[in-house]
Amino acid sequence: MEFPDKESLKSRYEEYSDNQLLEVLRNRNSYQRDAVEIAMEIAVKRKLINSEQDLLSLEFNVTKSHPFQFFPQLSAEVQIQKVLKSLFRILYLITLFPLIWGELKYSEGRIIDAIVYGGIVVLWAVLAIGLERKQDNIRSSLLLLIFISTVLYLTWSEGLILKFARIDWVIYVISISLIMYCLLYIQILIRRRKSS
Repeated sequence: MEFPDKESLKSRYEEYSDNQLLEVLRNRNSYQRDAVEIAMEIAVKRKLINSEQDLLSLEFNVTKSHPFQFFPQLSAEVQIQKVLKSLFRILYLITLFPLIWGELKYSEGRIIDAIVYGGIVVLWAVLAIGLERKQDNIRSSLLLLIFISTVLYLTWSEGLILKFARIDWVIYVISISLIMYCLLYIQILIRRRKSS
């Protein structure tokens, strides 16, 4: 991947609004050093900051004022895209659980159960692909949440949850929490992208 040269960066940043320029400085760890230096020069010329020393203030140091964020705030489009791709990979990997469970049911001779779990895999994959392709469509993530709830209800009504050992409960809760976190964070990132 080629990085733009200093002149093209300078001409690009000179077209930025004051807020966009300040956003680059707030998220300077996401940018190459040349880009940050040029952004600082332009910000000083516009009198948005007095010097590089101003970048040590809390306004430009979000990570120090908020060391832990449950849903980290990303502002650079490149970062948002990378995190979204990772979250969607997790959603796709989740299909392995019902796939393995269905395979175990099939090996036990429980064909109908295996078909049900196969259907869960297909439906989950279709919903996840739909959410990834139409990221502005909140309905897809709501469908995934409804789908999770339905699977949980069916598992509960079948009595499987009641037979869980303590470690099964831990794995079950962690899995559901991971799914919910991914879906919520995807929606937050999509909303942030729309608002910027």
